[in-house]
Amino acid sequence: MEKLFGKIATARKTELSAAYDGGAHSATSGLVSGTRVAGRMGWRPVEAVAVGDEILTFDDGLQKVVRIRRTPYWTGHGACPEALWPLFVPAGAIGNRVEIWLLPEQLVIIENDAADELMGDAFAMIPAHTLEGYLGIERRAPCAEFELVTLYFEDEQVVFSNCGALFHCPAETDIVIDLFRPSERRSYKRPSLSIARQIAECIAIEFGAELCSTSDKIAAA
Repeated sequence: MEKLFGKIATARKTELSAAYDGGAHSATSGLVSGTRVAGRMGWRPVEAVAVGDEILTFDDGLQKVVRIRRTPYWTGHGACPEALWPLFVPAGAIGNRVEIWLLPEQLVIIENDAADELMGDAFAMIPAHTLEGYLGIERRAPCAEFELVTLYFEDEQVVFSNCGALFHCPAETDIVIDLFRPSERRSYKRPSLSIARQIAECIAIEFGAELCSTSDKIAAA
């Protein structure tokens, strides 16, 4: 089975406000500040992207960002709970050229036989936390505050990053506007958590790795 990771994604967020949250936040998905995405003017930090900017997408070429949500990950008011620790991903573990940080609920797009057998589709999105323990992927306590940035498009998109990974970005949602939108919009296929864990386990076995999740540690304590 070919090791084909590299399409890193962010989970869909339900919050609709575009305002900056000033207090502590326990979000578990979003692009970490410092991540560079490809746009019309080349690579730029995700935190520097503005509404209306055109970002290069995997399926539809250059697409305009219609909304941005900025959220501080942890403001330092007390210790960050281990369940919310970000995941450190060594270079090469999931197709990334350099080491990166992922949040627990960020979705990773993978292509392998296990996904095809379990879902009938070789491509699948699984939460990053299901890969804990795989090829050095581990949770680490945040040593500094950083910002999470969620880019919204008219349709769900996958955007390019300079680390060699692809990130999923959600579609803008509005109850009123949605009434006048086409009934069919792109929606990337997501397995249930149990199937996602099975896919991750198959991948780990293939490469002789051993998975270990924070929830498992807590249950064993």
